[in-house]
Amino acid sequence: MKVVIAGGTGFIGRSLQAELTHAGHEFVLLSRRSGEGMVQWDGQTLGPWTEALAGAHALINLVGESISLPWTAENRRKILASRVDSCHVLGRALAGLQSPPPVWVQSSATGFYGNRGDEVLTEESAAGNTSEFLVETCLAWEGAAREACPSTVELRLVRTGLVLGDGGGALPPILKVARMYLGGSLGSGQQYMSWIHELDLVRQYVWLCDHCERPAIVNGTAPNPARNVDFMATLRRVIGRPWAPPAPALAMKLMAKLGGPASELVLDSCRAIPQAAQRADFEFKFSDLESALRDLVPK
Repeated sequence: MKVVIAGGTGFIGRSLQAELTHAGHEFVLLSRRSGEGMVQWDGQTLGPWTEALAGAHALINLVGESISLPWTAENRRKILASRVDSCHVLGRALAGLQSPPPVWVQSSATGFYGNRGDEVLTEESAAGNTSEFLVETCLAWEGAAREACPSTVELRLVRTGLVLGDGGGALPPILKVARMYLGGSLGSGQQYMSWIHELDLVRQYVWLCDHCERPAIVNGTAPNPARNVDFMATLRRVIGRPWAPPAPALAMKLMAKLGGPASELVLDSCRAIPQAAQRADFEFKFSDLESALRDLVPK
């Protein structure tokens, strides 16, 4: 199977490359850089790179500026535009091919659901409040993919949660703080964290590339979301750290104002479960938080 990956040089993309190689598949990266196995593009305009899509089995689009950037007006524009623009140009490229890949797997995020407290969220749940930046972004992101995708190509969306990995994502900074004996809960600690082990996420992407019947939307999350207070307690147990005081919500908001990540990323609650993937018999290797952390945290 030949897979074309747009935006495949980041944390998730590198893990996806390893999984595809392990499974014996071929892949090509659309990247702003040049190198072996890479085809240059700018993520906005058509060019010779479109030839890489011809005859491929699937397209995976991971393009998007990091949401951990401070949410200034300019960064909000970049976060949104990077996602929407890449969908539009990929759609135009696919429409111009005689033999486009039959499957387009498009990344999205559980930010689609917004801040929903204890509500259990499945792929059938409605979008959150559009006044929330992440909800607005995900709606525009998914809408751009749907609008751009040719009728001859099957679009499949992955609403990714909090990705845990040892080479990037959310875990390294959280682990660093916990090792400094500061691993208490954030805010009330009652907010849900919809986490997933990086291996299960990239396995899910490869699974969605198959030409057989697959869900049109999947939550890229493990089956058991954890409250923040329980997540931090489990992490402290894994690394052998004692109880630590919580970090007040006010401190998170102050850090955001001083140029840190938006406080919504750690204080909002999202209890998303992968109902569609489970119903389609996708098997998770890491359904339990402690087993996932023990696999990822250096011994």
